[in-house]
Amino acid sequence: RAASEANRLQNEAKVKEMQDSQESSELRVAQLQDELAHHAELATASERDAASLAEQLAQKDAEAAAHARQMRADLEVVLADLHAQAAVPGENGTQDAITCMDFVA
Repeated sequence: RAASEANRLQNEAKVKEMQDSQESSELRVAQLQDELAHHAELATASERDAASLAEQLAQKDAEAAAHARQMRADLEVVLADLHAQAAVPGENGTQDAITCMDFVA
């Protein structure tokens, strides 16, 4: 009978140990799920930041292209004016206008 009681106590101890181990595992799973959710939130925020930066870059690129087009148009006006000045002989002469065109080109 004593052996039976000792065996029962030993089995209860094993059951308790297994329950504790299961609880510990469940806690660890919950922690890992929380960490995973946090990392998912960070990834989503990073994706939003990347999308925002891509939009800003596209806007800056469009602005730079518009600025380049405007500069090109302004340059064409200046060159047309220089050509017009070169066609009219005057006190500064054609040479000044041609020199300016060479410099701009």
